[in-house]
Amino acid sequence: MPSKSNKKKAAAERSAKLAAESGNVTGQTSNNDVQAIEETTAPVTTPTVPTAEMSSLSVSSTPAKTSQVASPLPKEEKNVGSYQPPAPLKPLQANQPIKIISNSYKMDVKQVKCYRYDVKISIEKEGKDPYVLSGSEGSNRQRQAELTEILSVALREEGLDKIVKVYDGATTLYSTTRFNFKQHGSMNTTVDQSKVSESLRNRHFRSQTDGKFSVSVEPNQAQPELLTSDLLNTSLVSELSSVAQMLHIALGEKAKAAGFLMTEGGSEMFDRTDVQPSHGIEVMDGIGAGVKVAKGDDGKGAAHVILDYKKKRFFANGPLAALPVNWRKLSDAKAYLKGLRVKNIYTNQSFIIDGLSQIPMVLIKYGKDGSILKDAKERSNLPESHFNSTWPAIQANIYNKAEKRRITYSFPIEFLVVAPNQKLTPKHGDPPKCDKPDIRFDKTKELGEKAYLLKRNDTLTSFGVTIRPEPIEVEGFTVQAPKIQYKGFTTAADIFNQASWKLPNNRIAVGATFIEPATIYKILILFNSFERYDGQKIIGELKNSLAHQLGITINNIMVEDLRPLGRSVEESFINKMNALKTLPDKPIVVYLNQSSDSKMHGVLKLQERLCQVTTQHLAFDKSLKKLGFSTITNIMLKLNLKAGGLNHKVLPHPSIAHLWGDKSNTLIISYDVCFSAGKVYKKGEICEEPSCVGFAYNGTKTPDAVIGDFHYQLPRKEQVDADVLTLRAKIMLNQYASSRKKLPEHIIIMRDGVSEDQHAMVMSEEFPAILSGIKEVFVAKNQKKPRFAVIIVKKRHANRLYTKKNGVISNAPPLTAIDRKILRRDGNELIFLSHGVIEIRGEQKGTAQPLLVNMLYNDDIFKTNDEIVQLLAAMCCAHQSSNRIISLPETIYAADEYAKRGANMFQAYKQKCLQENVPIPTVSVGENETQLNFMEITKQLCYDTSCFKAKRIA
Repeated sequence: MPSKSNKKKAAAERSAKLAAESGNVTGQTSNNDVQAIEETTAPVTTPTVPTAEMSSLSVSSTPAKTSQVASPLPKEEKNVGSYQPPAPLKPLQANQPIKIISNSYKMDVKQVKCYRYDVKISIEKEGKDPYVLSGSEGSNRQRQAELTEILSVALREEGLDKIVKVYDGATTLYSTTRFNFKQHGSMNTTVDQSKVSESLRNRHFRSQTDGKFSVSVEPNQAQPELLTSDLLNTSLVSELSSVAQMLHIALGEKAKAAGFLMTEGGSEMFDRTDVQPSHGIEVMDGIGAGVKVAKGDDGKGAAHVILDYKKKRFFANGPLAALPVNWRKLSDAKAYLKGLRVKNIYTNQSFIIDGLSQIPMVLIKYGKDGSILKDAKERSNLPESHFNSTWPAIQANIYNKAEKRRITYSFPIEFLVVAPNQKLTPKHGDPPKCDKPDIRFDKTKELGEKAYLLKRNDTLTSFGVTIRPEPIEVEGFTVQAPKIQYKGFTTAADIFNQASWKLPNNRIAVGATFIEPATIYKILILFNSFERYDGQKIIGELKNSLAHQLGITINNIMVEDLRPLGRSVEESFINKMNALKTLPDKPIVVYLNQSSDSKMHGVLKLQERLCQVTTQHLAFDKSLKKLGFSTITNIMLKLNLKAGGLNHKVLPHPSIAHLWGDKSNTLIISYDVCFSAGKVYKKGEICEEPSCVGFAYNGTKTPDAVIGDFHYQLPRKEQVDADVLTLRAKIMLNQYASSRKKLPEHIIIMRDGVSEDQHAMVMSEEFPAILSGIKEVFVAKNQKKPRFAVIIVKKRHANRLYTKKNGVISNAPPLTAIDRKILRRDGNELIFLSHGVIEIRGEQKGTAQPLLVNMLYNDDIFKTNDEIVQLLAAMCCAHQSSNRIISLPETIYAADEYAKRGANMFQAYKQKCLQENVPIPTVSVGENETQLNFMEITKQLCYDTSCFKAKRIA
């Protein structure tokens, strides 16, 4: 998925930031420990409100074609958590059935009474108010381990340590036996710091008499008793039930006791056995485990556990200096370290890294005689030679309780160690390679046994749970590949050849072309000889190759070296783009440089938007590594699209001809969120890194052509602001009406990037906001209401589909669908594997990731699951820059791309403002406080206010 790396990075960084919010730094700093360098403030934030300028964009100039009386749209309910799923659809027809091996395992559940307790652990210090230690799920795994240790000591002293129990590391404890407390049905006790480990003691106390832990355990008031068998009563619209939560924790209890590292709130567990750190990094094998109430054999419900093998990288708990960081390249070092939790070895202070000093640590002074180096020598009792004179200082923006403000503190690198149990994100380099399906299948079984999930587990047995050791087999059905149409040539994907199809050429179809080949006024190939190149001779070959491909007409191709135009590569390019900006007929710019990872890409795309000159970035280390027929063809696919052409059409199955294709009148909208820096902002804290919402829809005269845009907003996790959705719904609907000369009969919303527990949010918050914008347009035009459907389509889930032939495990074939047995008992859910994986000499090089599809609303648009699958199949063939079936429907793929583009452009925009000393637009949000004006920034950078409004530019 295009923005998957951004999302993983965002999730990891958000988790790290959440830990800072729990208060474990507050109150532990003093001017004797660290020294302030500069002050920052934390103003109040405000919701995004559309400006008059941006709102005017949604006004349509297209008159209504007919004067039908408007009908009411679906009621805009906003009762979170109470939405009802639509009526079940007719199941998939038995078309070419295939036996599928899943990674779901049957979980037999007996009726066992369990007891639920609330846990509260505080620190009491002499002369200070007690404060609670929080262990929010997944945010601070070190804190959860500490709370578990403290609670274990308290229960042992109460004589309750032998009772079977599981603890979430935060606020909830479950047991199969009612606790016989010594006093009044609850436990309120203290744990002396001498009873816990030295590391835990040193982290929270400065001396042996400094304080103690207070532990409270009492029955939960709302639901003190649970029956394990009630798991099957879990409702689709309810939040994860208490029983499911309890069993979810119980799954990992034995593995945790065996030394596994628990992550993601206990849903992932990693084997620490024989892990050897290399350059401060550890690679661990693990397994994810999740409880699901599935349809089962009879459709009435069965408990399943989904197990999925994981391989991830973690920072080793060791010196910060051991990490593979180039301390002399500040920008790269800062990007690598930002968001990482570290600990000061001399104060036991734990904090999140925010940045690096611009000068070496040894040069940082403060006050009259103050010096970071001087303080470091005194505290460590080490000579100056111990400290690297060229390294910067680590900086953290920490709230100083005494001064009631946030202050930036600086620390020597040599003072810091990396806190344990932190995952690396994609910004830290390429993750471990995907395993082949047979290896992944075997590893799932091996780790499942090692984590006591697929073998005897006394803890689970006590809770009435037994997991069967063999994965569930289920019947799947294959979909016929849709026909792909070019001008003069029709073909279809070969699902046994990586789900790809042949592009037209003179050997198989003489004279065949793109379905709509563009005419390009000029292609301007730009490079800068100041940069090092590995492929100078390729420039000439590229120029000669970009001519009359698949019907495209190119009137002129020129090559220019930008070196004379500026003092730097960036300045030269900007100067050239500003010159092109004034031309009445603008060329398409093809910019060449050495590295695909170059920071020039952000500059390139920002200048593309500001100057309204179409660009294509090509790198010698990737795109141009081998300039053959396929490379040239891929370049032409993109250029034809950006020039306003269309490469191919997908001929839909007759059952969905009203939803996709030339005969359809259906608006399909997708949207997704990308986090620029991944930070979750606290109330009252200024937001300098917005989240970016990408939108994509079929808004041109051709249903197969997908366009899109993006919009900035305050970070709201995955939720999109209602004002943004309402405004964008009007913009997209009016663009559709302007292009098609009519309003749509059907509107399908395909949403990506939300988990199961956010479905209620989509239905009660986001969908009504979209309805509001659509209703405004239909009512204004006095038109009959359309029909709606809301579908969640996601790839980030744990389901895997395998087949077995001659004893060998392989991926299920592309275009395979499943809607029974292993799917959710309630609602409308199906699994669809659209694409194939890369194969080399007939060997599959990865495990395919299917789509998990949930229909949340259906106004009689779909009557069968076959119709949903046929639409998904057509849309996964509709990606115009490829001749393969892709893993996502085209609108969702495009929404991801636009969200990622907007996030990257903001970074380049912010840097541009900094370099030119131009303030980023702000808006007043309170007394003497300002917030970035995301609506104004959107207006400046989005595509709806440019010539790219109706083109696929991202």
